[in-house]
Amino acid sequence: MKTVEQTATKLVLRHRPTQVWRLAAGIAIVLPILLLWLSASNSWLNYLWWFPLFVVFWFGCGALLFIVAGQAITYELDKTAHKLTVRHHRLPKTQTTEVDLKDIVDVQLQLSSWQHDSNAIYQGVLLLRGDRVLTLHCGFNASRQDKEAIVTVIRQFLGMQP
Repeated sequence: MKTVEQTATKLVLRHRPTQVWRLAAGIAIVLPILLLWLSASNSWLNYLWWFPLFVVFWFGCGALLFIVAGQAITYELDKTAHKLTVRHHRLPKTQTTEVDLKDIVDVQLQLSSWQHDSNAIYQGVLLLRGDRVLTLHCGFNASRQDKEAIVTVIRQFLGMQP
């Protein structure tokens, strides 16, 4: 997750799953091109009934992965509007969720796995009034220090004690 904009009244954070995008492009574009190149050098593969379907299958798998897991997320905290706006940018449409800043009780880094050693998985969460929890999506390979930095930036912006 990257800090896009940080002023005294506005904080914008953005998560882009570039690793998922690369994987989806590899499955949808590179793998079918390699299969077509393989069939050009080995013409007997074109006579197998399943081979053209195999190319279409991998293209469809890559496209489905991009649509399902390739969403970008934008967190916009605005003190002038007193709102947190979360935008999930998906391919067909953008889903927007708004939360009042006064409903944010705490910002924490929580343990989300059973392990308590160096392999433990942490996630940043916003604790809201009414026992609601909003999870911050920081990425697959984000380290604990990166997630702590995001939580610290949000806590400082909201004026909470460290």
